[in-house]
Amino acid sequence: EPEPAGELAAVIRGDEEAMKALEAKSADERTAAEALALARGRSAALRARWRAFMDGLKQSPEQLSDKAKQKQLEAFARNRELSTETLEEVAALGTEPAVDFLYEIWVGTPKRTDTTQLAEELVMSKDLRKKAAPPLGVALELRSLDKDTPCAETKKLVQQAEKVGDVRSLHLLGRLGNKRGCGSSGREDCYACLRKPDVLKDAIQSVRKRLSQRK
Repeated sequence: EPEPAGELAAVIRGDEEAMKALEAKSADERTAAEALALARGRSAALRARWRAFMDGLKQSPEQLSDKAKQKQLEAFARNRELSTETLEEVAALGTEPAVDFLYEIWVGTPKRTDTTQLAEELVMSKDLRKKAAPPLGVALELRSLDKDTPCAETKKLVQQAEKVGDVRSLHLLGRLGNKRGCGSSGREDCYACLRKPDVLKDAIQSVRKRLSQRK
């Protein structure tokens, strides 16, 4: 099938002026070919903006600490056309802020999607997980705990969270406050070693104190 020529070809390339001219026509005045050209043009324009943004991020990875940049990057990461490529390029940065960003994409929405699944798999991959900053590293370890984890191991992790944990650890620490779930009856405390002294309470208070000091 031959490629459209003239104005439609310019629209498909994402040419701003050509797109504006066609968008000035009402939907019922456009042909199907024009509607499709606009869709392809918008996609091309979006991809061009994305490419420029990602190239800038590669050159200056520290931009990932900027809130406005994070917001724009998140929009790209949650766009169905660009999500996989965006997460791929963020992962390639291999920095602590990059892993933090991937974690937020994973847990930042209650709905499970292909994007959140990929973000999780990237964060948990053996090469990226070891690049996580200590606060995120603790949160990831807390996520992996279960009732079969030896209590001494859990206690050590809770004490680590007391030192470096952040908001990402708070609700995970809170789960350990449940005093049932073990034993044949399911009524025994899985985490009895956390109670006396109350290292769990100490950890939660310490994290909350750090959070309040940052406000």
